[in-house]
Amino acid sequence: MKRNVIGIVIALILVVGVVFVAMGSSSEGGKDLTRAASGFTLKDQTGKEHSLADYKGKVVVLNFWATWCPPCRRELPDFEKTYQDFKENSGDVVIMGIAAPGYGREVSSEEVIKFFEESGCTYPMLLDEDAAVFGEYAISGLPTTIIVDKNGKEVVRNTGEMSASELTVMINRVLDRD
Repeated sequence: MKRNVIGIVIALILVVGVVFVAMGSSSEGGKDLTRAASGFTLKDQTGKEHSLADYKGKVVVLNFWATWCPPCRRELPDFEKTYQDFKENSGDVVIMGIAAPGYGREVSSEEVIKFFEESGCTYPMLLDEDAAVFGEYAISGLPTTIIVDKNGKEVVRNTGEMSASELTVMINRVLDRD
């Protein structure tokens, strides 16, 4: 009996280890992906249209988030700081948030915009009204941050809360590669 329990414990440890190794080599956790990013055109909180194609030649950071998501809410100031640090999208880096108003538990566009502005954020926050971009990028957890390189390739995907320093490291890694 004791031998069976030890065997089961060892088997579970091996399974957990394999899962962690597999997760480390997947598209999560800031790993390199190098696949073409899906194009889109969405309006931001001011009504201005943003198309991914307009930013070819720049590193683009897309942060998929929701107002009801506690980690998303906590990381908004970190994205704002990074946006300020990278010259408010006037340099080689563009930072944009993407919310899906009215999708699932998310509130209306007006309420998303109000929440975003009240949080003190000034970077472009795109409104994915029909959640099509969420679907194209296969967003299954929030927050999810995707970094697209200067050639339009999705090269980093991170699901989970990020600090400004973590985000800056990932951006600089992509900039250094180009």
